[in-house]
Amino acid sequence: MSDYSTSVIQRAMQARENQKKKRPVPAVPSLRDQQIFQRVVVNCERQCAIAAELRITPGRVSQIIGRVRHWLAQGSQAILLCCRN
Repeated sequence: MSDYSTSVIQRAMQARENQKKKRPVPAVPSLRDQQIFQRVVVNCERQCAIAAELRITPGRVSQIIGRVRHWLAQGSQAILLCCRN
C-alpha cells in the first residue's frame, strides 16, 4: 500500500473510534416500553391490538419495539425490568 492509502485508512479508523466515544449510552427503556416489547416479541401479540389497548398508534408501538431492540443490541445491562421476579 502507498503511504497515502495507509494514512487515509488510519484517519478513517481514528474517526470511527472518535465517533464511538461520542455516542451516548442508550437510556434504559421504561417498564411500559419493556412490557410492550415483551408482549409483541415474546408473547406474539399483535401490535395493533396493543396500540388500541394503550390508546397509542401502531407506529408508536413499532418505534418502541425498535428502541428496546436497539437498547438490547447495544449490550446494555439488559435485564428486562418486566421479566424480573
